Amino acid sequence: MERRHNAAAPHQIALQPLGLRVPQSLAVIDIDGIPSAALAQPPLTTVVRDIDTIARGLARRIAHTLDGKTGRR
Repeated sequence: MERRHNAAAPHQIALQPLGLRVPQSLAVIDIDGIPSAALAQPPLTTVVRDIDTIARGLARRIAHTLDGKTGRR
């Protein structure tokens, strides 16, 4: 389920008075993997973060720190 609308759109509009255009001048990337990114004009690059994997890794690192271990595992 999409939690929000394309939050990048206002940023793309705000760049116009500066003479900057997306994608000609710079790229705008969304990090929430929203499905509507493909409908934006121009289409928005989006990245999907695997929150479950990130959370498990963080929990492991915290547990290792509490156990007195260091480094990545």
